[in-house]
Amino acid sequence: MVTEQRLTDAGFDYRAKYITGTVNALQLKPGEGAEWVTDLCKLDLQAVIDALSALPGVGPNVAAAWLFSLLINTVPFQ
Repeated sequence: MVTEQRLTDAGFDYRAKYITGTVNALQLKPGEGAEWVTDLCKLDLQAVIDALSALPGVGPNVAAAWLFSLLINTVPFQ
């Protein structure tokens, strides 16, 4: 498991705590997050943004950026 300190050392700065927080939150969801993410596909756009926004450090703008990145096959870095 990658630690918050390793992420900080790798240059993720303040984002490190949100990344590890999100990983921890996802691991508590069904299928360690895999089922939860799959179930998001069944929801409307606003419900998906709301669900993603419940993760640590994720707000509506970051959630929308993540969704947009799926369309253009890249990873957003905010």
